[in-house]
Amino acid sequence: MDINYTEIYGKLRDTAEIVLGGPRGVSINTEFWGGYLIGLRAARMPKIEGVIETRTLYGNPVDQEQSNAILRQVQWDAKAAKQINFHDARLGRAPAVTYPQLSFHSVWVNMEWVYEVMQMLETLSVPFKMPRDHLPIHNLYALHIERTDRTELEISWGAERQDDFLPLTSAWQTIWAQMGNLLASNEPIDYDESWGGYGVYPLKAMYEYQDGREKEVRFVP
Repeated sequence: MDINYTEIYGKLRDTAEIVLGGPRGVSINTEFWGGYLIGLRAARMPKIEGVIETRTLYGNPVDQEQSNAILRQVQWDAKAAKQINFHDARLGRAPAVTYPQLSFHSVWVNMEWVYEVMQMLETLSVPFKMPRDHLPIHNLYALHIERTDRTELEISWGAERQDDFLPLTSAWQTIWAQMGNLLASNEPIDYDESWGGYGVYPLKAMYEYQDGREKEVRFVP
């Protein structure tokens, strides 16, 4: 039977995108529940090259007794996965990778800092003016915000833009840097993510932790 390597890589990429996007919420027994609040994403362009990374905040702004939130970091090397797929196709062998392997790291963060991030973003205006130029894009930024009133905002833009996007880029870079410091210094946390309703078939991924552990994650329809 012929192997459709393009279809295999496409399914691999689609699953990775689901994981990068993150679940709608995170629950840890009875001690914590947090919904999706703010997500940042960085990728290389013009094609998706190298490592795609997302950093996402989960928390519950309505619950005043909940003083912590979760900062979730996921990385996927799209270029490496594509190279492995291409190498398998060239040799005509069975695919070496049939589900994405992603670096995974989560830490506790203080909810007060999350409020500061939310306030920083609330002062910004989103540019809607159509650019007249066509500058090459090498770095793609994305911002996804979900509010408790079910209002959502998702926007992607080229990091090189120096026009109306400059305030948004500056805020994004500030938050990204702060997240990086917290991921490096705060207490790591491990938990089981709840997934469901993705696709018409079960999906699988492998999380690789900083301490070398691996954990299989399944997404059921």
